[in-house]
Amino acid sequence: MIDAAIQWLNQRQHRSRSSSPWFLWIHLFDPHQPYNPPPPYRKRFPNSPYNGEIAFVDDQLHRLFQWLKQHHDWENTVIVFVGDHGESLGEHGESTHGLFAYNATLHVPFILRIPGLKGPQRVHRPVALSDIFPTLCAVLHLPIPGGLDGRNLKPLWENPDKVPTDPPILIEALAAYLNRGWAPLIGLIWRGHKYIDTPIPELYDLRTDFNETHNLADRRLIKGYRLKLHQLFPLDTISGPMNESPETLEALRSLGYITGGAPPVRRHFAREDDPKVLLPVHEKFMKALQLYGSGDYNGAIELMKEIITRRKKMILAYLYLAQFYRDSGRLRESLLTLQAALRVDPHHLEVLAKLGITHIEMGLFQKGKEILEFLVKSRPDDPDVWNYLGIAYWRLNQPAKSERAFQRALELDPDDPMIFNNLGNLYFSTKKFNRAESMFHKALELDPTLAAAYNGIGACKLAEGKTMEAIRWFRKAVKADPNYTHALFNLGTELYKQGHKKEALPYL
Repeated sequence: MIDAAIQWLNQRQHRSRSSSPWFLWIHLFDPHQPYNPPPPYRKRFPNSPYNGEIAFVDDQLHRLFQWLKQHHDWENTVIVFVGDHGESLGEHGESTHGLFAYNATLHVPFILRIPGLKGPQRVHRPVALSDIFPTLCAVLHLPIPGGLDGRNLKPLWENPDKVPTDPPILIEALAAYLNRGWAPLIGLIWRGHKYIDTPIPELYDLRTDFNETHNLADRRLIKGYRLKLHQLFPLDTISGPMNESPETLEALRSLGYITGGAPPVRRHFAREDDPKVLLPVHEKFMKALQLYGSGDYNGAIELMKEIITRRKKMILAYLYLAQFYRDSGRLRESLLTLQAALRVDPHHLEVLAKLGITHIEMGLFQKGKEILEFLVKSRPDDPDVWNYLGIAYWRLNQPAKSERAFQRALELDPDDPMIFNNLGNLYFSTKKFNRAESMFHKALELDPTLAAAYNGIGACKLAEGKTMEAIRWFRKAVKADPNYTHALFNLGTELYKQGHKKEALPYL
């Protein structure tokens, strides 16, 4: 990421030597699970790969700051260094982040470098990430828009005595509520205390117990905090997601922030729904994902089945279990898992989408088509649904409908190489070889490793009687994926026909 940032700065400097303002945002994702620092840092921190990743990021930032100094931009550049969350690393029993809202994950680095500011200063009062924007407006002498959640922090280092009170800071950890149906975790930091509103409420005096080890909550103490919290943050405000554009949804999906279907509508939760009670389930869930990521599908499957046994209504577990089965080649078990999930929640759109797609991947095109045609009325902007509808129509010999479905999928996601590849297959099957070849080339522009597209171009060349060109493209397909059976068969067959039987044999 720092390489890309320095490249952008170099290009900007080359294009224009003027003093026009510029803005650069860099997201350094390295200190994040799974912890896997580059080799030199892995050796330096053999017992703490997380610290190794932090050390790597430190050194990368040093490169960036050196560039700014060498190009005389250091003294007139405002720098904000901030974390979006920390890692618990075992505190309060949580191995990573996202389940709880303790200081282990909320208390993040926030360093603001302002040219001309005399000497380092530290603000000891509670502040929030929402304060960054209004503070930067003030530092850059820009008007601060109205209606912002955050506040201008400049008075806290210029005239702290004139800022007598701090506003309440809202906190939340809602992933388990939105994706798993567990009790929502919301709270606030106010008057030196942190209140966490769950079925088992928590109250900590941050002035004497910053690590939050002594829960002071009883009904008398928390009454005022609970009232203040629900004035500021009614649970109704988290009843559902905004209707985002397909581009935004795809960006969120690529970052891992979309993992389930519609949020729950429950409003009443018992102690057994409290995230603290469900911590063992959470840790087992994270372990299953870790095993899946390392290629241990069977281990991941067994853990996810255990989770479903305990939390039978946790749809996210069914979706992941179906994915584990699918990626291990066990499509029938994947289908049965999705059917079980649908019995728990017959209206879950994500389950319906996966169910329709799985039918099509199993060759049950008519049933898959029926499910996705029903689903598309509720999810008209899901490119995966349209893509698999296109496949179903194609295999059911409905080329006009197939083409319309693929084109709709491309309108929603023009950067998916597999949609172009599928459209190429459709055109090839209808003997539109030039159009098919064009689609395969577009797929390769987006993904130069896509063996199916190389094979598709080879098939087009073969259909046009250009055997030697076809063999060349089949070779590229096999190079891209040595286990791609269609390309192995095509290459072996054409070499055999050309009399190269010894060369053809290994491919066949």
